[in-house]
Amino acid sequence: MTSTHASAPTGVGTPDAAASIFQQEWRLYRKMVDLDYLFHREAYRRLGEVLFEEAPRSFRFLDLACGDASAATEALEGADIASYCGIDLSAEALRIARAALAKLQCPVSLRQGDFVETLTSWSRRHLDRSLLAPLARAVEA
Repeated sequence: MTSTHASAPTGVGTPDAAASIFQQEWRLYRKMVDLDYLFHREAYRRLGEVLFEEAPRSFRFLDLACGDASAATEALEGADIASYCGIDLSAEALRIARAALAKLQCPVSLRQGDFVETLTSWSRRHLDRSLLAPLARAVEA
């Protein structure tokens, strides 16, 4: 079960130009991830360990700047996850993520947009501000 909520991207130009930029940048990003220059393997391996050892049963997972969600999907496979919500600026990345996340046995929601703006709007309605303050400071630094 997947849903996508999109907001209009700003400053991107035509859809064809945006797709071209995405493809060019995405190939570079994927190469860096595949070669583990950004230490994704260790980070997501450790995430999987923490989730299986310490997370409450049937937890909800919020993936900020989820990209194609391939690493998160591997870390979450087999976990008792109640729902997954991924946020990313790229509609193309979310399209790829939708396919990767089909492995998870939970509802999946994908939202296109800036995660800082999304969290800010959510914090006004749903989230405990004391939990978001350290995250907001880290992101803005």
